[in-house]
Amino acid sequence: MIEKIVKTFPNVNYDYLTKDKLPVLLDDNRIISQANKLNIPIQTDTDIFKIKRILDIPDQLDRIESKLDQLLNQ
Repeated sequence: MIEKIVKTFPNVNYDYLTKDKLPVLLDDNRIISQANKLNIPIQTDTDIFKIKRILDIPDQLDRIESKLDQLLNQ
């Protein structure tokens, strides 16, 4: 059952389900590592990855704005 969960939802941490080890949800690099470790094929163009990339946009814009402010105020 746990393997089916992880195959269906690759961002769910296998170690959390089996050993109560945090985090519950994995970031992109850990998803890929877990898939390799468990020999689960994974596609990086899935909806999960697309949504995560979209959710990262505000943080990326904040970093860009901060760097621009630093450059302009020198």
